Amino acid sequence: IDNGAQVTLGGSSRDHLAFSGGGIRGQHLRMQRNGSQLLFLPSDKGVVINGSPLQEIMPLEHGLRLEVGQKTIWAFPPN
Repeated sequence: IDNGAQVTLGGSSRDHLAFSGGGIRGQHLRMQRNGSQLLFLPSDKGVVINGSPLQEIMPLEHGLRLEVGQKTIWAFPPN
């Protein structure tokens, strides 16, 4: 991912990472690269990180549990 570029995860063939079912909608989750960090961008479509709704920009860190729609898409193991 180029610096500053955004990637979307969702239920549409137009998303960079497309999944079906489980309440996943188009552009359900947006991510952006900022230097060496991958940032999760706020969404009103039901993104939950570690049990709390994603309401502000959050960097990817080890130990985060990401839920999109009704599915856990990624579970990042702790260091």
